[in-house]
Amino acid sequence: MFEESIAIFPNFRRDQEPGELSFSRADLDEVFSNPEYKPEDLLALLKKDFSQDYGDPVGVWEGYSLAEHTAMVLGQFEKYYGNKELPEGLDKNGFRLLLAVHDLGKPAAVRQDKKYEEHEYTARKTETIFYQLGFPKQDWQLAKALIMNKFLGQYLKSQDIDANRCFAEILGSAQDLAIKPEKFFKLLEIYYKVDASSYTEEAGGQKSLDDLFIFDKENKNINLAPELEAKVAPLREKFKKHQEGLDENQKKIEGNDLYKNIAAEMDAVEIGPDNKDRWGCLLAPNGKTSELPEKEWKMTRTPSFKNWFGDWQAKYSEADFAHWLKYQEIRRRQEWIHDNEEYIEERSGQEFYADSVKMYQSNNEKDREEIAALQAELDQVNFKPEESDYSKILDRNGEPRLVCRSSSWGLNEKGGFDAPFLKSEDWQGTTPFQLGIFLGDKSEAKHHLGVQTAQEQIPNMYYAFVNCRAPRFLDGKYFWNKEEKRIKHVQKHYDSFLVKDTSNRTERFSGSQANFIDLVVFNPDNVLVVEAK
Repeated sequence: MFEESIAIFPNFRRDQEPGELSFSRADLDEVFSNPEYKPEDLLALLKKDFSQDYGDPVGVWEGYSLAEHTAMVLGQFEKYYGNKELPEGLDKNGFRLLLAVHDLGKPAAVRQDKKYEEHEYTARKTETIFYQLGFPKQDWQLAKALIMNKFLGQYLKSQDIDANRCFAEILGSAQDLAIKPEKFFKLLEIYYKVDASSYTEEAGGQKSLDDLFIFDKENKNINLAPELEAKVAPLREKFKKHQEGLDENQKKIEGNDLYKNIAAEMDAVEIGPDNKDRWGCLLAPNGKTSELPEKEWKMTRTPSFKNWFGDWQAKYSEADFAHWLKYQEIRRRQEWIHDNEEYIEERSGQEFYADSVKMYQSNNEKDREEIAALQAELDQVNFKPEESDYSKILDRNGEPRLVCRSSSWGLNEKGGFDAPFLKSEDWQGTTPFQLGIFLGDKSEAKHHLGVQTAQEQIPNMYYAFVNCRAPRFLDGKYFWNKEEKRIKHVQKHYDSFLVKDTSNRTERFSGSQANFIDLVVFNPDNVLVVEAK
């Protein structure tokens, strides 16, 4: 199994990761199911494999070993949260395991003189442990996110990070997890409180961070001292307002007629044993792990979705997509020839442009030769463009791809986006015109999210499917908002345009996916919003 974990997490290093665990998930469950459960029992199980790590100091002036610090953290959790439900019913035992290993990489990082990488070391160990014990992928990801997200602690300890930056970073982590940001923030608060409050006399240790907390033993709460509470309160308010906006927009999404039809058909979509791998992860038709959450996985397999998006399961294949790309290349070259001929016609007979006219004429000849060669390939396989009638916005597995939009604007009453009016900066002056709906991959959307939160706006991250069967590929955003004539020409012949992701040139539109950064969809009805985060 350890070899399989190395394959799943290729960045693991053997000198940093545990080998095969000597205990099983059944052993762990037995510890948690004991009516007399004590944190010491959980630590005793982990010490079977990590005795050296737990015996080493954690590099604090109090001189605690990792085992001593971890026991106090677990003790604080049991004392104040052991009998409470975590936000939205999160698995409490998984959270206990996370707390038990939350600093497990620190001793190895110190031994290798890399204390600055302690969180990365811990995250890798935690992923491996959760994986070997059979926890679902979302639990691994949540554990890693809580370990790696130190922005709340940094915000409370210093002035180097303000509330807007802290909010944006936590919001981004939550959206990566596809978890409600308000829920994630509440978990971060609990994680911070039980960890930091372990450095107190109340936790059984030496007096250290006692002034940061107020321990309400009667109501079993760890409260922050007034100075820290004054810093956290605005963050809580931001997440509360954000959640209110999410709830309002989610109602609009679920009121969309197409969404309602799809939702009504989802119960009929069964997830059988063949649709999951041995770890419970959903599979794509190509046998690889699906990139879709369960809800969206089921949505894409309903009749109403396929009627709108195109029957991607029946029509899509890597070969068909490759042929379609060649067809798009023919269209692009035909447009280049047309543009070049306009240039040649306007400048023929002018001595100053003689050399450039010859160059354009030569380029046209090369393009015609390339078009003939591509067309011959398509004729050989009898490719018919009209039969490739499904959206080409697919992920690397060939499944419908979720695209993102970060926006502080709400949705319209139909649960969709309105195409804004923009101003052209062409030679004719500034004329408002409609371009389309701006979407993109998650990294690009998160960039916009960061800009908006820095401006004290509270944006949502929207996830959507897009029905684009005739996108125009661009190498860059070289005429967005600037050349109205050219944009309207594209709108006449295509249903969208997208900017290629050139960060990895070997994978640009290769194989099975439209690999892009930005996407602009001209018709709002071609965008189905499915989630607001």
